[in-house]
Amino acid sequence: MNRSELTGAVAKRKNLPRTRVDDLVRAVFDEIERSLRNKQPVTITGFGTFRVDRCAPCTRRNPRTGEPVNVPAGFKARFKASETLNAAIQ
Repeated sequence: MNRSELTGAVAKRKNLPRTRVDDLVRAVFDEIERSLRNKQPVTITGFGTFRVDRCAPCTRRNPRTGEPVNVPAGFKARFKASETLNAAIQ
């Protein structure tokens, strides 16, 4: 499901205008992104936690040439599903 399909499903389920729901969905994603940019986790009870983890520098191999490639340290967004969500998808 992409953002457009999510917007349509929520609009239909709640009988709201699609444009209003799209604004709300975008606002939610924007706030999650803003918090992650500030390295602050976002916990949604019953759904999961978005957080930023620091990644150490490492060396990888180019799959085409086999040559080593140095990957600098950086940050990655992570998501950990809640126990409730994990139970729901079992």
